[in-house]
Amino acid sequence: MKLLHNIQPRYIIAITAAIAVLMILSATFELRQSRQELYHVLEEEAFSLIETIEQSSRNTILSTEQIERQLAERLYNNAFFIARLDSLGLLTNHQLASFGATNGIFRINIFNRDGTKALTSYTSHDEHATLVPKHSPMDYIRPILKGETDRLLIGLKDARYTDQQRFAVAIRRTKRGGGAIVLNLDAADLLE
Repeated sequence: MKLLHNIQPRYIIAITAAIAVLMILSATFELRQSRQELYHVLEEEAFSLIETIEQSSRNTILSTEQIERQLAERLYNNAFFIARLDSLGLLTNHQLASFGATNGIFRINIFNRDGTKALTSYTSHDEHATLVPKHSPMDYIRPILKGETDRLLIGLKDARYTDQQRFAVAIRRTKRGGGAIVLNLDAADLLE
């Protein structure tokens, strides 16, 4: 006990202050080190997330291209079958409408060489009577009508009268006199 009475209060204060400074320095060092480690972990997580998003984007693009190729191939196959029936003179608007409904094709249009519509699967034009078309089919099928190509992947395009999208292909009409056969799908499901 005598020893504690011999210690002067200034030494106790100095030792307490030294211990407090050491604790503060240690806490500051630990905090700084923890912050650096946290930033490093966050940076690694960010790079990992970026790589994952990049790979997902690549996969999405590849799968979208694959879906478009398959849709185009399906439409081309149907178009060639329609061209065969057309060349034999076996088609009517009603038959095109029935064929389109059976095969899940939104619209089938057959154009003469001059771009006039010869046959169509869409027979009710009443709701379009007062609307102004956004574009002409000629904007898309001109290369076929000019004989520059036999088949054309139009792809996604704006619908002529509505704010919807269509996915379309066109082939050269094999019937005497030429022209084009255009098949399109409603692209709402594809876009989703």
